[in-house]
Amino acid sequence: LFIHDSGLDSYTDIGAITKSELKRKNIKLVIIDYLQIIPMGDASKKTRDQMIGEVTRHLKLLAMKLNIPIIILSQVNRQKGRKKYGLSDLRESGNIEQDADNVWFIFRPDKHGLIDYEIESSPILVDKKTAVISIAKNRAGSLCELQMRFDGHKSKFYQSETETLTPNENANLPF
Repeated sequence: LFIHDSGLDSYTDIGAITKSELKRKNIKLVIIDYLQIIPMGDASKKTRDQMIGEVTRHLKLLAMKLNIPIIILSQVNRQKGRKKYGLSDLRESGNIEQDADNVWFIFRPDKHGLIDYEIESSPILVDKKTAVISIAKNRAGSLCELQMRFDGHKSKFYQSETETLTPNENANLPF
């Protein structure tokens, strides 16, 4: 695991650093935390949506050129009491939705004051460890919601409260 945590001048820096690290360390994945704070250069003649679009297109082309996945974390518009997130809840969503191959949301019902939740019309029990992974866009597959357990002390997701996943069991998950 290599963490690059220094200031960037622009999103093109991400490309240069990624290419360099791919050659030096043969990296297999890039995770960017998070899209809305990537420096976007001169904003005098562009809207925020246009600038986000420029970044997402650049990063998608970079991923295709280098043949590695790039995961970009993004903000969502939050509201208390909401039942789930959708693509329109992404900040500057038009370009993100257009360029992304997959869009996943992590939803914690208890954080929105919900005591119940339904997945595919089936009610589930909600407590502070309940998490729902919602695959809202998937160019290569289906859309679904998965009930998971979340351990905040370890920042880990599990299939059930008592179970930890072995590497073979992880192969059955879509992520």
